[in-house]
Amino acid sequence: MEEQSSQKETASAPALFNAGRRQTRQVWTFFFLVAFFVMFLLFLRQAVPVLLLLFAGALIALALRFISDTVSRFTRIPPLWSLTIVLLLLFVGTGFGIAYAMPAMWEQMKELGQGLQNASQFVEDKMNQTEAGKWIANRIPPSDEMAEKVPWMGIANIFGTTFGSIAAFLLTLTIGIFLAYNPGLYISGFLRLIPKEKRNRTSQIISELGNTLRWWMVGQLISMLILAVTTWAMLWILGVPLALVLGLITGLLTFIPYLGPLIALIPILLIAFVESPSLALWVLGLYMVIQNMEASVIMPIVFQKTVHLPPALTLIAQVLLGGMLGFVGIVLATPLMAAGLVVVKMVYVEDVIRDDMNKPVKEMPDG
Repeated sequence: MEEQSSQKETASAPALFNAGRRQTRQVWTFFFLVAFFVMFLLFLRQAVPVLLLLFAGALIALALRFISDTVSRFTRIPPLWSLTIVLLLLFVGTGFGIAYAMPAMWEQMKELGQGLQNASQFVEDKMNQTEAGKWIANRIPPSDEMAEKVPWMGIANIFGTTFGSIAAFLLTLTIGIFLAYNPGLYISGFLRLIPKEKRNRTSQIISELGNTLRWWMVGQLISMLILAVTTWAMLWILGVPLALVLGLITGLLTFIPYLGPLIALIPILLIAFVESPSLALWVLGLYMVIQNMEASVIMPIVFQKTVHLPPALTLIAQVLLGGMLGFVGIVLATPLMAAGLVVVKMVYVEDVIRDDMNKPVKEMPDG
């Protein structure tokens, strides 16, 4: 009996040794995966600004190709030549604007800054004349504290410094030009990373993404131009100072749906309120009329060519990306949402759960 037990112990020793090795290997594998996941998250956090620049460059490339393809279609000029002509015209026009219009615009911007300071002080003095105004003024935090709590309020500090902002813009523009001249090179290189049986579907998704973002860009540019001109004309007719620069700011901020026009309204109302409270009411009423006309006439036409972005989801995306990435996150939140909806629709809804987007969803039963 003793011999049999000793033989069993001798036979089980290698099995116990192998089991211990397997457990040790599993533990090291687990720690390796955790470390790899943490390193990937750290890398992704550092890579997010670069990925945003790439996405912004892709938007610029889509806009340039849309303009150049339109010119090529009407003039019969080869696409690459038309793209070169468009770029030359843009650079010449930008240089002309900087040389001739920028000094006057810069003076108006300085006047706007001084006017906003005077308007803020004027509003604060008016509020302190009443008990209710004092109660509200005492509960409004200083502007520096608000900028720390709400990252996207530091609009001028988009990339940290002026040099960083210029460098990021030039890098984004360069990426956009390279992508515009030869988009097929980068698309084919990306498709090489996809399994052969999935390449056709991936190509369809990329094509739909490009079409959606292209028409979204066109709609936004049209909306920006219309709102800039109409806001300038309204302010000029009403006699509001600095109408030109306020209209330009409104047009630029309209690139951010919903939040942009509201941000642009703040300096307009402050400047108008200093002139007259009744003038500020007129400006507010006419501004809302212009915004509603843009939302009910222009955007429905755009939605015929692109995805319809639910306002609630768009605002949520702007707030989330603004909190994480600052003002740049707010600027790119809407096109990122448009691209995300296309991917969800084609990859998850159509390919994974096999649902038809053209069929209406049946209503949920009561109870």
